[in-house]
Amino acid sequence: MTEIDIKRIQDILDALQQTVTREFELIGDIFEGTEGLYPFSEFWDGWKFAGGKKISLHECQTLYSKLDNKTRRMVLDALLAQKEENRLMKKHGACFIPVMKYPATWLRKKSWLDSVSTEEEIVDEINRQRIIAPPTRQQQATDSCWDDD
Repeated sequence: MTEIDIKRIQDILDALQQTVTREFELIGDIFEGTEGLYPFSEFWDGWKFAGGKKISLHECQTLYSKLDNKTRRMVLDALLAQKEENRLMKKHGACFIPVMKYPATWLRKKSWLDSVSTEEEIVDEINRQRIIAPPTRQQQATDSCWDDD
């Protein structure tokens, strides 16, 4: 082998290494970027509210794009769990059901870390509140959550 052949082989190896490095960077971008394993659309479609959605969209995309895949999975799981908690509260006749925050606020405040009550805990809390503060006659007449049906 001549010195020119060795140089040519070295150039080919360098070019191959650069190509492989670029490919790995692209793969990393796919899995860590805004559309990785848990795309923004999964998060955004989980919200159901009127007004402000367009204003919040860009901010939400920006906040969501900064999350890694592990956190995104936690975000999506927590969103489903919190929506289910609200549904269970309605089902069991809770008098106070917290309103979900706007999605950008929810992301900024890391609300995916908030605890979620089980159905049993929800029922226990509703029953405890009714024992501690029984309704007045006016509340019974006007507030459907005190109906015994």
